[in-house]
Order: sequence, then C-alpha cells, then structure tokens
Amino acid sequence: MSGTGFHGRARLAAELLLAAVAAAAAAGCAGTKDLHQEPAGGTGGSGAVHVDGAVQDSASGAGGSNDPPVDAGSDQFPQPDAGGSADASPGGLGGASGTGGAAGGCLVRVAPESSPTLDTLEAFPGARARFSASATGARNPPVTFTWTVRLESQQASIATTALDPTSARIEFPVETEGRYQITVQAVGEPTCFSVSSVAIAQRAIFVLRTSADGIPDQDKRIVLSGTDPITAAAIQLDPGIAANILPTRAGDGTALASYVRVTQPASNLRIEGDTTRSALLARVLALASYDLLIVPNQDYAPNLFSGVPGSWPQRLPLDQGTPVTAQLLDGAGRPLAGARMILRRGLLPSTVGTSDASGHLTLWARAGTWDAFIVPPPGSGLPEASTGAGGGTGAGADAGIVLPDSAASLDLRVSWDPVVTAPLSLEIRDTDGVTRVGGARVRATSLAAPVPVATIVAGPAGVAPATLRARGAVDVEVLSDASGMASFAALPVGDLVLTVIPAQVAGGGVPAAAITSIMLTLPAGGLVRSLSLVDKVRLSGTLSPAADAAGARVTAVDQGVTAAGSVATATVGSDGSFSLLVDPVRAYRMFIDPAPGVPRARAVLGVVTSGAGDSAMPARSLPAGRLVRGVVTSSGGLAIGGARIQAFCPVWSARCGDASFSLADAISGADGSFELRVPDPAAN
Repeated sequence: MSGTGFHGRARLAAELLLAAVAAAAAAGCAGTKDLHQEPAGGTGGSGAVHVDGAVQDSASGAGGSNDPPVDAGSDQFPQPDAGGSADASPGGLGGASGTGGAAGGCLVRVAPESSPTLDTLEAFPGARARFSASATGARNPPVTFTWTVRLESQQASIATTALDPTSARIEFPVETEGRYQITVQAVGEPTCFSVSSVAIAQRAIFVLRTSADGIPDQDKRIVLSGTDPITAAAIQLDPGIAANILPTRAGDGTALASYVRVTQPASNLRIEGDTTRSALLARVLALASYDLLIVPNQDYAPNLFSGVPGSWPQRLPLDQGTPVTAQLLDGAGRPLAGARMILRRGLLPSTVGTSDASGHLTLWARAGTWDAFIVPPPGSGLPEASTGAGGGTGAGADAGIVLPDSAASLDLRVSWDPVVTAPLSLEIRDTDGVTRVGGARVRATSLAAPVPVATIVAGPAGVAPATLRARGAVDVEVLSDASGMASFAALPVGDLVLTVIPAQVAGGGVPAAAITSIMLTLPAGGLVRSLSLVDKVRLSGTLSPAADAAGARVTAVDQGVTAAGSVATATVGSDGSFSLLVDPVRAYRMFIDPAPGVPRARAVLGVVTSGAGDSAMPARSLPAGRLVRGVVTSSGGLAIGGARIQAFCPVWSARCGDASFSLADAISGADGSFELRVPDPAAN
C-alpha cells in the first residue's frame, strides 16, 4: 500500500474500519466510504491527546448512554450480587437474579430480562417487565414454572403472560411505581424451593454523564420517583489514573509509532492521539473497562486490547502479525488495479492493502475470523463488496475468513461477477433550469438492495480453501466541473439513484438549492441528460402549550448518509407554530429546546421525513420537566466548575428512542452546582 506517513497509513486503517462498519450496516448502500480520504483534523503529535467525550453540541446528536455502568468499582452503580439472593432486600437490589434450592439438589434462578437489575424497572402506562427462570439439577426436565407477582402496596396478584410453553419466560404490566414481589416455583420438583425476589419500579431512570477537564467521563444513574418536584444528584468524580500507552516492537522493544484510540464500551468516551514522538498519556478510571486500539504506522497488524487499564501489557509489545495476500479480478477475470481492501473483526481492522497492476495486494492481520470490505477503483463500474453484512450463500457463507494462529500466511482470491456497464453524464443546473452548477457532489447508488457480487476463496497453503460470497451495491461519487458536467466512466446497467448535493456556500453558508434525488434506468448504450436542482421546502408544525412553547428552538438534523449533519433551525412563535426550510424527502432527527426559564424539558421528536413539497407535522407537545439539582465535586470534596453534565435515557429502557441523544445539558458553576430538566413521563 502506498502511503503518506502517519496519516496515509496508520490512522487511515483505523478510520477505514469505521467506513467498513458503516457500509455493512447500510447493507452496501451509501456510507462513509472514501477510503483514500484522510480523517479530519491533525494527529495528536508528540503524545498529544484529543478527547471526544460527551462534549459535542446537541445539534449533532452527541452523547450516548449504555447501561450497565462504566465504573465497576463505584458505588454510583450497584453491581450484580454473585449467586443472587433468595429474598432480595431493598439494600441488595443491585443483584440481577434470585436463587432458591436445596444443597446438592435443584437450583432455581430468576432474572430480569427487560432491565439489567432488579431495581431498574420503569413504571408508566403500557409498561411491561420481562423475567426468566431456570432450574439446574431438576429431575424431570423440561421444567415448567409457576409465577406469582404482587405489588406490595396492593393485595391482588398481577396477571402474568407466558412467553414460552413452560413459562420459563413471562411478562407482566408495570404501570405503578413501587415494590413488586416475584415468586417462582418449579412444578413437580420437590427438591427445588420456590424463589422470591423484590423488584423496584420507578417512573423514570436517567443516566447523568459528567465531563470535566483532566478527569475521565463518568456516569451516575438517577431515578424519578414520588411527587417531589426536585431530584437531587450529588456527583463525586474519580480523578482516574494516568495510563502511559507506548506500543513497541516485540522483537527488540523499540518504540513503534502508532495511532492510538481509547474508547469505553459503556459510554462515548474517546481518547486518541499518536505515539510518533512519545507515549500517549490517557486519563482513565482504574476499574473501568476500555477498548484500546493500536494501529501502527508501518506494516504491522493493528491490535486491540480490552479490559481494565491494569490488564494492558507493559509497553504494549506487538509482533508484525500474519501476511494476507490477495489477487483481485474484475468480472472478466482481468487483474484489478487500484482496489482497496481491509479485513475487520469488530473494532479491530487489518492494515489496508491496495492492489497493483497485477491485481495483487498484501495486508497484515492477526489470527481470528474476519469479514472483508473491498472498494473497487473509481471508473471500474464494479460494486463495493463485503462479507459479514447479512448475506452469503452456500457452505462457509457465515464462517468468515479464518486466519489460524498457526498460519504463516493466508491467500485470498477475489473475483467479481460479470457486470455490464455503461457511461453516464449529467449536466447539473440550478433551480432556474439554466445556470450550470459546478462543485456539486453527485452520488450514484444502486436502487436495489445489496446482492451477491463477488466470490472470495480463502485458505492457508496446504489447507482446503473456503469459498464465500460477498454482497454489495454501487456507491460512487464524482464532482461536477465548472461547466456543470458530472461524468461517470462506468456504472452498472440498470436502476440507479442519483443524488446531487450542492456545494457549500463560502463561509459555511447553507446552499439555496436543495439536495436533489432522481431515479433513472441506465441503458447499455449509456446516457447523457440534464438535472435541475429543486428548491427547499417548508416543514411546519405546532407545539403546545403555546405559552410554554413560545421562543423554543426547533432543530432538524439531516440523517441521510449523503449529507449527514446538515442542520435546519427555527424559533417557535407566540402561537406555538414553527416552520423549517429543509430539503425535500429527507429524513431529519428533530428535537426542541424550550426557551430559558420555561419549566419544560427537551422534546425529542424522533426521525421525521420531509415531503416532496411543503408539509405539516402532527401537533406535538413539550414534555413537562423534572428539575434535577446537584453539585459536582472531586473525590476530596472540592467543587468542580465548568463540568458538563448531560442526561441520557438508558439503552435498555422501553421508552428510549435513542440512547446516544442528550435529553438535557448543563454546565456546573464555580461552586460545582448545576441544574437541568429531564422529561417527567408522569406529568405528561
């Protein structure tokens, strides 16, 4: 692979992994796919650190929350009690299960499925909790279970619904806050005692994520319960520990310049930099689990270390890994030059290989089972190809590309299926139908869903090869020239979607013309035609109550992969109405921030699709807000000012539409105090 120093190789390989994952998630459709493009921003340099935690502007959908908690050693989050309890008490509700049985005999376990622990149920109209039971040591499997569920404040039992024939999984309504007594009995098993657990339901649960300079991001769970209009939230931050990250060559122990990224599975913490000049210094929690990705700036296979910082190897020695060679052939069996290929396994990529004139490339990877992501050269007319995207047929289709520990190398042969291509030229004109538009991005994508497009034959020398079918679709982009012409040298004949994204106005302004899409059928003889951009359209709506909605800010963020992040805003009028100028037939994530001082919470409206012309949304209401007040302090009790506190819904909540989207934001004052409003479902 050719490269341009650090950016051209190490960091590129890391960012290509994100492109591969995005492409797989989009099933071969549009995504972040420009494999030649360097990531925005500079390198950390000299061990410098860029921290991308929960500090992005809410308009971009920043943040995120994934329970269970990130700090396994913190009392902010009760941890599962090993072995469970036969009678969970209020003081021990962190346990995720209850058990009951005779010593040496049958053992019954019960565990919540709809929430991570017994004390994280949410009560609201229509809410249902799911629980499961199992019995080990039973004499007559399969075991059938009987359940009794009571709300302690009431006498009558709550009806349960069996989710399988043996009632091993059940659900029941949870519409009232309080303590629920759950008793399970294994039918016909005299050695199995019944097991009884107590689950607690509140009307809402949120995760507060706090970000402060020089301190790792940390989460704290809060609950809304009772009638108190204010919820207290004292946040004490662990200062963390300083981790020096220095990848080295396993052979001689010398430093190995690398791109380094530290992420936290349970939050959106992201620390990245490079070790070109020195070790990377990262501030992390000693007992939290992290993923540490190392992408060397040489032909060394990247590596991924997961776990608490103390489990990371000293000085992070890396061997070179295993070479993977591949030959890439087009649909006519000819060598394909200029194609780029990367293997991926979860968060871990291989290096990137680029095929030469003979169609050959070499990349480096570590032992394991891999998916492949391949981007053909522009102008080839071939679709992108990937494995692990939910496709493939025949023996070994789901097995992936296996690289054994013992393999000295691995050989691949990638052959595209025959494809008929033709040229396409578009003359891009402005909304007046006359003025030609230069600098517009023109993207051609397949109209149909991804289909099998290539065959991959993989196997180490001396071992019977495995054959996999890769799936893909066309996704190619060009720029219109000064005369407004956008030319594709070759595209597959058939149905395509053409999307034109007008160039940004100087200074970052929003283009007057809208993103414009058309569908066309490309004939075997090719096609030349003109395309006129369309005007933006209005998306209107009404919020209630009008008195509280007046002055609120409405934000719509384009969710389309062709122009993700484009933002439209409007201010709500005194009558509760608003109107946004947006691109037609585009999906927008919408949210509304109340005016300062209004006792309402941020409204997250979800994804709304604009119409082909002006359109109106159904009337919406701003949610009532519950005030959360607290103080951010250090472990020594000193106030921490300038910390950012964000509220998220937990990912397991049935009401959580998007656990990565902040529902409220605040900055702590000089005395560490803060307040924010979260949606109160009981008041809506």
